[in-house]
Amino acid sequence: MTLGTILPEHLLSLVAPEVLDRGRRYFRRGAVLSLDWGAGSLRARVAGSRPQPYDVNVQEKGGGALAIACTCPYAYDMGTCKHAVATLLAWMARRDGAARTASAPSPRSLPAARSAKAPPRGWDPPPSAADDFLGDNFEAYETAGDGDAIFGGTLPPAWLDILGPGLALGGLAEPEHAEVDLHGDGPSLEVRLTLPDGWKVNLVAPPHHVPGLLEGLRRDPAVHWAPRAATLRAEKPPLVAELLADYDADGHLVLTPTYRAPGVRGAGQSHPADAVARGLVGGRWFWDGKDYHPVGAPPKALSAYFDGRKPLRLAGDAIPEFLKGEYRYLASQEGFWPSRRLREAKLLRAPELAAVHVEGGEGDWLWLDPVYAAGDHRLTLREIAALQGKGRYARLGDDWLALEEAPPPVLWRQAGGSLENGRVRLPRLGYLRARAEWGTGVAVQAPEAVRRFEADLNRIHPPRPAPEPRGYVGTLRPYQRAGYDWLWFLRESGLHGTLADEMGLGKTHQALALLCAAHADGAAGRPSLVVCPTSVLDHWEGKIQAHAPGLRPLRHHGARRALLEAGALPPVVLTTYSLLGRDLEQLQTVQWEYVVLDEAQKIKNPGTQMAQAARALRARHRLALTGTPIENRPSELWAIFDFLLPGYLGSAERFRERYEAPIVRQGDGRAGAALRRVVHPFKLRRLKQEVLADLPPKVEDVRFCHLSPHQAALYREVVASQGRRLADELRRPGTRVDYLHIFAVLTRLKRICDHPALVLEGGRGRPLASGKFDLFRELMEEALEGEAKVVVFSQYLEMLDLIEAWLAARRVGFSGLRGSTRERGKAVQRFQDDPACRVFVGSLMAGGLGIDLTAASIVVHYDRWWNAAREDQATDRVHRIGQRRGVQVLKLVTRGTLEEKIDAMIRAKAALMNTIVEKDDAALKSLTREELIALLS
Repeated sequence: MTLGTILPEHLLSLVAPEVLDRGRRYFRRGAVLSLDWGAGSLRARVAGSRPQPYDVNVQEKGGGALAIACTCPYAYDMGTCKHAVATLLAWMARRDGAARTASAPSPRSLPAARSAKAPPRGWDPPPSAADDFLGDNFEAYETAGDGDAIFGGTLPPAWLDILGPGLALGGLAEPEHAEVDLHGDGPSLEVRLTLPDGWKVNLVAPPHHVPGLLEGLRRDPAVHWAPRAATLRAEKPPLVAELLADYDADGHLVLTPTYRAPGVRGAGQSHPADAVARGLVGGRWFWDGKDYHPVGAPPKALSAYFDGRKPLRLAGDAIPEFLKGEYRYLASQEGFWPSRRLREAKLLRAPELAAVHVEGGEGDWLWLDPVYAAGDHRLTLREIAALQGKGRYARLGDDWLALEEAPPPVLWRQAGGSLENGRVRLPRLGYLRARAEWGTGVAVQAPEAVRRFEADLNRIHPPRPAPEPRGYVGTLRPYQRAGYDWLWFLRESGLHGTLADEMGLGKTHQALALLCAAHADGAAGRPSLVVCPTSVLDHWEGKIQAHAPGLRPLRHHGARRALLEAGALPPVVLTTYSLLGRDLEQLQTVQWEYVVLDEAQKIKNPGTQMAQAARALRARHRLALTGTPIENRPSELWAIFDFLLPGYLGSAERFRERYEAPIVRQGDGRAGAALRRVVHPFKLRRLKQEVLADLPPKVEDVRFCHLSPHQAALYREVVASQGRRLADELRRPGTRVDYLHIFAVLTRLKRICDHPALVLEGGRGRPLASGKFDLFRELMEEALEGEAKVVVFSQYLEMLDLIEAWLAARRVGFSGLRGSTRERGKAVQRFQDDPACRVFVGSLMAGGLGIDLTAASIVVHYDRWWNAAREDQATDRVHRIGQRRGVQVLKLVTRGTLEEKIDAMIRAKAALMNTIVEKDDAALKSLTREELIALLS
């Protein structure tokens, strides 16, 4: 074997099949860069995987042997390499191509043709117009003579360009006729050659090589095409992968991976991915029965749906879960084509109440038929109940409703109702609460009696005026008369409520008019109980004696209080909150006509003994009087309503979840508006500026001072020794907030701001200076020079002692009120009536409720309380009915201390509860960690 006689089949004796295959690919892609031959030697440069080409050298040796060498590592380790194979193939192509440029040789004899051997499998001819699809180009399947496959002869140059030199293995005579047809039904291609002397050769191109042959065959005019092959095409743009999504006739959502010709859309233009897989040839061509199509790779986002090739069918809850998740991602991806039905399908939110039909029932009960809206769909409660339990979603046409978000039955249960055969049975109070929750967006059809009752509750002036309150001495102002009429309407309706007028508008007078009318001529048949703070017991007793003497009040208070005997009680019994728990067993023996809670915010903590005792009292009617139904948080309003209308606002836990948390933490205006609607029918509140045009103005002013040097040293010491450590602990996430310790430190700092004597042992006898006390004395000197009377409030008894000592030293007449004061009424009366009594000194807790101090025109808050409501309560002892002078309110604040920060917090949070019933401030436990750190720093 020499370089002149080597044939392709000889290569299998030199290298392994896989090396031959790699060498063939190198040859086809043109990796042989140069080829030189001379004197029995062949040299070539072949491009490989490294930047520099490899050098191949082939030498002829004696005895027909070839010595082959290459500079690649594989040739060094294993012998002949793929670079050498590519070199030899390139040499044979050059050698044999040069021979064919001469005139065609005469045909060989037939026996010679019969003895030719078929070329080895795996042989690839050099590149031609068929590009790299000419692997095993053809195989002979017809026979001639004795049945041997015929190979031999020489094809004309045009055919060699198409079919390559692989068939010229002995010189096949030029065919007289060539016809191309499909082999069977395809996709293989058959070439039928008619040779001289009548011999025929039929060649079959495997399917994966047909697309590459078509272009070259069509260029040769000598080729004739059978009718069914004449239209055969190999498209160039690849099929586009797409994922189709639509509902089928059974309601399943079907995700179908398909391939489509680019630029063509419409029915019958797509090929399912599984059909393409079955018709795939050569790894990248799809035979559709008529033409070949190259197949493009699916987009990465859709590839998972093409792995299985089969359509994916989703049913039941899997459909909305797909729409919630994967669909939103796929909708933004190229190649995803949802149907119009799918694009318009909606995931419906929880159904919302749209309409309610109300019918009267027996006694206090009503029947309701609610209708809910979910998107464009309308569902009755019975229909929603029928859907539940059949899955997490309900199908409404092409839309889907999340059943776990359907809340209707819960609302009715919380309102005290029940579900019976798809209808709701509710008590009248439960209907009122539910009606308020609905707001104005729900269409309600109700009987005339129900609509009239609902309208009456939502107006301040009832449809019928209350009877004249016989026995009431005095004249009610117009707004007080309206309040009395409203209270009487609640009485006639069997309902209860809270009179929440601002301080100073005469809630006591309106309540007394109600009690006079209820007990006129013994009509009530049972006594009423008034519960108030100890500090205003005298106030109530005095008001009854002056304006309702016929009520003959019994004062149930003190160590010598008598036992209560139900049959021998006067119309009104007065007692205090402190006695409710102690005397509950005795107070429960009486069936009261009214239980009136004055300053009802005293029961704002429902877990206390006095709150529990108040709820346990037996009464036909209940009334709460308070100017501040909310002092710190909305749950305090729940506590009052739990006394008035137990269960009306649901459980305390549900109230916090439904109202308090959204309002306080999230600033949810919708929750605030809903709560306002719920409590509105049972709450009446008027503000002074709305109803008292003749009330003189009130001017508030914050006066600032600075710590004295001694105060400053004490303040810094407490901050450094205690405040800084607590602030550091608060900065560490997860640490428990020690409110008791924090409150003690903050109280000590506030007392230092008032006067050093409040924190130093034996401080009163020492010459200690206080910047705030110096400012206070200046203000008092100015006030006392005129004719004004002054009310001074402080929360610390020791500070009250210092103020009274200063007044006594100046021989200024004063009166005062503390928790320990026994004759409270006399202390207030002296200040009101005695011109020589110029100053009233009171503790904020004892003197801030239920008394009239209208003789004064100046109010001084010596130190600041934690919330504005408590300060306003105290101020309104002066700025109230009966006040004829303008009122000046002075609030003292020490610069650079926690007092200045408290003042800022109060002003920032003063309007927190205005959307419900009351403006207010948050107390210590409602402060954030950051705010507590600021106070301690």
